[in-house]
This record gives sequence, structure tokens and C-alpha cells, in this order.
Amino acid sequence: MASKESLTQAWLRQNVQFYASRDRVFADIDQTLSRFPSLRPKSDVYSAHPARPTLILS
Repeated sequence: MASKESLTQAWLRQNVQFYASRDRVFADIDQTLSRFPSLRPKSDVYSAHPARPTLILS
């Protein structure tokens, strides 16, 4: 029986789509969250002049 993806995992999968190594990013963050359940991921936009805005996970 396959386990159902949690809301956090679904949110994470949606937000890592912008990363070149999205599978690695997802796996690393998912593993970290399972080891440290009190962590709460969030996303934010980072802008450094003159670069274009970039989505970051923290």
C-alpha cells in the first residue's frame, strides 16, 4: 500500500519545481523535516540587484 503524500510534502513538491535539482532538493528537505518535525518550511523571494527575483526555501 503506497503512503499518501502529506500536505507539507505536496507544498514542498510544488515549490521545488523551480530548482535545477528538484528531486535532490525535495529528498533532502523531506528527510530533514522527518528528522526534525518541529521545523516549518517557508518560501520567500530573494532579490539581489541586478539579478532577477529568485524563490528560496528556508
